[in-house]
Amino acid sequence: MTRIASATLCALALSLALTTGCDEGGENPNFGAVAVDAGDCEGSSFDKDMDTGSTDPVSISAEASGRDVLLYLNNLDANCCPSPDAVVTLDGFDMLVEFDDETNVDESCDCMCVMDFTVTIEDLDPGTYTIEVDHDGAIIGDTEVEVEA
Repeated sequence: MTRIASATLCALALSLALTTGCDEGGENPNFGAVAVDAGDCEGSSFDKDMDTGSTDPVSISAEASGRDVLLYLNNLDANCCPSPDAVVTLDGFDMLVEFDDETNVDESCDCMCVMDFTVTIEDLDPGTYTIEVDHDGAIIGDTEVEVEA
């Protein structure tokens, strides 16, 4: 494979932020790929209300689409040029999504904004999942979603 083709595949994989998930024991996959999509910057996080710390509160919701779950993280403070990633851990039907919006920041991207993110978790077993979201080391909320057979 040429260097250009190899670099292109690497960049594509990084831009899709795909991760394969396993159960806590790491032996039996309980879901397929995890993909993270970043929305547009909705304004500088420096424009926040100084009393509340936010223009709008962070909201977390989820919906099932077949055996996939779409987890919506809205109004998150993030770097303006994110390379978002999510690590998903399952313990039965309890799911922890560790969301990280870090990026390789250079001086041209030294800013923060309020953004929406969608985390897609594919091919889950049927059941009702409780999803807890960790953003940069702090639990920011939880939600429930039912995946039907």
